[in-house]
Amino acid sequence: MARYSRCQREKVNGSDAFVSDMKIGLRFAAVTLYKNFVSDTSVLGGLPFYAIIAAYFAFTNAILAFKMLYALAALFIVVYSLKLLYFKKRPDVRKSRFPSLLERLENSSFPSVHAGRAGLLYMAFFYGHAPVLSLMGLALAATVAASRVALKRHYPSDVAAGAVLGFIIGYFAFVV
Repeated sequence: MARYSRCQREKVNGSDAFVSDMKIGLRFAAVTLYKNFVSDTSVLGGLPFYAIIAAYFAFTNAILAFKMLYALAALFIVVYSLKLLYFKKRPDVRKSRFPSLLERLENSSFPSVHAGRAGLLYMAFFYGHAPVLSLMGLALAATVAASRVALKRHYPSDVAAGAVLGFIIGYFAFVV
């Protein structure tokens, strides 16, 4: 059997090399868009996004904004206390030793702060606004949790624990 180049082999098989290259390019574009979407979605659980929402509430509902800041402080205290007591290495971290306490806290996976903040936002939307916003808040919490797992920053149990903590702290901040 004669050896052919890739282009010649595809022409022999009846297909065009351009079509094959186009498929590879489209697959690369789809994977790149997916990765960008996942990383951008993860930002929605970040502190800057939370601060923007709290600032919006400061102008529309000052009491809710104060409760959001109070709940965020409580969430940080609970989450970082748990991270100090129980260390679980992130899925994407290869190091096994961390020289400083701050580095250890940064590389601790359990529980997820992003998922906790997203859970707090859901509770703020649920108790502070219309049902449509609460559905958006629930979708936000789910996509942030899924993005943290897809980015290999957390295990599913980490984001579940973070979200539950956010829901519980949000309940006590916004209802009680």
